[in-house]
Amino acid sequence: MRFTVTKTGDDGKNLRVDLQGLRGFGVLLVIVGHLWLWPPGGFAALDIFFVLSGYFISAVLIDQFRRSRTLRFREFYLARARRLAPTALTVIAVSIVLTYYLYTPEKGDEVARQGFWAAVFGSNWYFIKTGTSYFAHISDSPLVHYWSLSVEEQFYLAWPLLIWVALRFARRRGWSASRVMFTVFGSVTVAFFGYSMWHSTASPIAAYYSTFDRVWEFGVGGLLAVGRPWLMRIPPRVGTALGWTTTVALAASLGVLHYGDAFPAPWGLLPVLACAGLIAAGVSGRATAPFLVTNVPMVYLGTISYSLYLWHLPVNFFLRSYFIDDTTLYKVVALTVGLLLSMLSFHLLERPLRRAPWLMTRRERRKVRRKPDIDLRPVKLGWLAVVAIVTSAALVLTLRPDLRDSALEHGHEVSAPSLIAGHGGSAGTKSDRSPEQRQLDRIDTALAQTRFPSFSPPLRDLSTAKVFQQMAAAGCTNVTLESFAGCRFGSDGAAKHAVVIGDSIAMSYMAGIREALEPEGWSVQQFTLSGCPAWTFTNSASLEDSLPGCADHQSEAVALLRSERPDLVILASATDFYIAGARSLRYRLQGAALAHSALSRTLAVVKPLAKRLVVLESPPPHRSLQDCITRFSSPSDCRSLPSADWETGSAGEQGAATDYGVQYIATRAWFCDGSCPAFMGSTPVTADGSHLTVQFSRSLAAVLRDALLGQRGGRRPAGAAGSPDG
Repeated sequence: MRFTVTKTGDDGKNLRVDLQGLRGFGVLLVIVGHLWLWPPGGFAALDIFFVLSGYFISAVLIDQFRRSRTLRFREFYLARARRLAPTALTVIAVSIVLTYYLYTPEKGDEVARQGFWAAVFGSNWYFIKTGTSYFAHISDSPLVHYWSLSVEEQFYLAWPLLIWVALRFARRRGWSASRVMFTVFGSVTVAFFGYSMWHSTASPIAAYYSTFDRVWEFGVGGLLAVGRPWLMRIPPRVGTALGWTTTVALAASLGVLHYGDAFPAPWGLLPVLACAGLIAAGVSGRATAPFLVTNVPMVYLGTISYSLYLWHLPVNFFLRSYFIDDTTLYKVVALTVGLLLSMLSFHLLERPLRRAPWLMTRRERRKVRRKPDIDLRPVKLGWLAVVAIVTSAALVLTLRPDLRDSALEHGHEVSAPSLIAGHGGSAGTKSDRSPEQRQLDRIDTALAQTRFPSFSPPLRDLSTAKVFQQMAAAGCTNVTLESFAGCRFGSDGAAKHAVVIGDSIAMSYMAGIREALEPEGWSVQQFTLSGCPAWTFTNSASLEDSLPGCADHQSEAVALLRSERPDLVILASATDFYIAGARSLRYRLQGAALAHSALSRTLAVVKPLAKRLVVLESPPPHRSLQDCITRFSSPSDCRSLPSADWETGSAGEQGAATDYGVQYIATRAWFCDGSCPAFMGSTPVTADGSHLTVQFSRSLAAVLRDALLGQRGGRRPAGAAGSPDG
């Protein structure tokens, strides 16, 4: 059967049905990926939209120039505003209001900041500045997906000007406009692809968000728009074969790609070229388009894809405040609510407001008046709804203290004793119980707690950025050869000396390590670097490339140990982070082997340089209090289980320690008794789910002292113990 690939859209313009369906396919992958974390390369589905945007925008402007010999920038940007702003502002406003209502005021403040940057189409740069990983924090915000909308809008600002310059240059020189544009677009595409090849490995998190790393994807779409006269010559049979081949290739690429692959370049070429092939296949309109993208449901999803994309993540986020866990029921409800809300949004807001007269030029308004079948009443009602929602959001911001009081009235805060006491002790504990037994009592008490305490530190101080500030105030964070002298703690005449080496997890242990060792007459030298583990990588390029400066730092640490010959060396790393980051090539399924080999290389070098060497297991990942405290939650909703990546990494580390006769200090019993509470007493365990708060780290001083200096450390509760160092 031959499928029609063009139709007349609501605005009188021709739309390709296959590309509408491709939009639907792309947005469906995004939604499913965020709920089920499948397919593994679902994060590349957004590249489809970048290529499509480059194609459509370039085609619209080129066709406009060919008809009227000019580019109407004002009409172009007003049309973009009518198309994008109403729904985008509505979703932002609703997200801010609901975050303040359902979550903590501190969480509301953060979403409000994200909302501001989303409204001015700069959220991708905000997330780069704050170091927010799209993969690690996809469930932590209802607005993180606005990064891609920001990238598109920034492209819309620059690309039309590039087309205008190319066309003016071609006219003045009397050259072929198509050839000039093809040369300009091709040069830009190649140049920015080369930039992304470097940046995707030098700074993977920033590269994923960066507009500069995505320009080449838009450029591929622009090249297709310029090349339409040549693509029209593709024979129907060739176009049909190309369409099916590239559709299958596109689907396959999303199953092949994994987090950890260099992206957007070079691996973004897989979905980009597959999408480009599908676009090219249907330019003539004579080929048979793949049924996967031309069936009625997929085309309808493509039609409402903008509303679907904007609403799906807020729906996922806010339903978590009620469901908490990722159950099948939660996912089904999220899909259903997201679809219904998007349909209403499209038909009541997005579609009618595309004809908003006050965002039209005089020429466009005359066109609208000549169409008697268009009823402008929905336009007025739609704008009234947008104004009402945005005004409500502004009112909520001014009433923020009242929301805090309301949350308190709902019983979310009651007083509770702090954990912090000398060496981790607390009132009422029996002196004959070991520190680890007393810690287990605290865990059990926390697991039995039924109301949230008044936290210390307060919730507003719980974030990755703020915990780094607190760690810096309590000691040091990133240490270099130039600064390490100021990161030596304890008495200058201390009889014994310890060195702590590792990444930000080692930093978060420092407060407790100092509290444990300094009163016992030790000095403690910190030599840590964020994102630089106590592991040595040689076979995982994706990890080595994403840890700039780490190899030099590790070499400096070895030189330091050679010169000082410390009595004790403590190694600590974020095991789950590096296992997740190594999911490429053969390490996707060999996380324990990666941890074992990477730590073994370090132990082989470091062990001869220290009188005693220990490996300190990282804390199991915890629930972030900022995310799990809602109007519907209780302390039981803030419990967690150790993640598979953490288990895998710990097993690999322990195996390496056993092989080298090094003590492995298992920490699960310090944080979990079955499940792991997010707070103990009034003290949050972590600031962000990974890094210990300074206060909780200090509360571990007694168990750390016994583990580092006594014989109780190094035993895993299940009986799998690391061998004590000889």
